[in-house]
Amino acid sequence: MSGGRVGLLDAAGHSQVDITGGVVEELVVGWQSQVDISGGQIGGGPFGIFADESSLIVLNGFDFNYGYGYITDTFGIITGTLLSGEIINTSFERFGDAQILLVPEPMTLSLLAFGGLVLLRKRK
Repeated sequence: MSGGRVGLLDAAGHSQVDITGGVVEELVVGWQSQVDISGGQIGGGPFGIFADESSLIVLNGFDFNYGYGYITDTFGIITGTLLSGEIINTSFERFGDAQILLVPEPMTLSLLAFGGLVLLRKRK
């Protein structure tokens, strides 16, 4: 999805959805589906993000209120900036073995790698 407006996006049954733009008021992901989000306006509806049943939601961006990696809380609010520069500020609920993964944007990854190389060099 790269544009438009969706009230409820329900990804189920081994679906793969990439969101780079547009508006998704409510996102429901389940039944071994994956949603990758790098842009757009996510949330704003009553549920925000709802993940269940072996699903995976990947948020690509920076300045998240959770550390990078998997969110272990079952519910809460995610805030941060997506790769597109759009702000995310939405509630989430995660049930069962569903996962929400926060991935840093590429520049952050590059800076982390460079910092690690500098530290290794200083030790030698």
